[in-house]
Amino acid sequence: MARQTSIAAVAIIPAPPERVWEMACDSSRYPQWVENTLRMIHTDGPTRPRAIMEELTRIAGPWKAVTRWRVTEFDPPRRQVQAGEGIATAKDMAVIIELSPAGEGTNFTLTVCYTPGSGLSAPSSTWPSAVPSPARSSDRPRHSPGW
Repeated sequence: MARQTSIAAVAIIPAPPERVWEMACDSSRYPQWVENTLRMIHTDGPTRPRAIMEELTRIAGPWKAVTRWRVTEFDPPRRQVQAGEGIATAKDMAVIIELSPAGEGTNFTLTVCYTPGSGLSAPSSTWPSAVPSPARSSDRPRHSPGW
């Protein structure tokens, strides 16, 4: 049986937690800072309990899928959890966003958890790269999320 896999991305963002939380809750802007989110298909607006989002996600190389996310935990401005589905090679998907003060900035952690499914390899170990970065290796331009 496959074991749960977790991938975490961590960054110190030079902005207060309240500002970073505001950006993390603006799901319409996820394609600007979540590397494998190609575009949002649907969003219920700012992230809140039980909000639903659908996105076109790059899985690996040319493979893409529509993923659907539902907010299952919401503790502003510290933590939110989104449960996901839509990737055939992964089940029990979750994205966990956690913030904590770091001096005048914010410690930002984004963790992706999933269980590989179907006996195939699961999404690449870089799925998703979500820590905001000025330089991205991507086939589309990235914009600063405006911290």
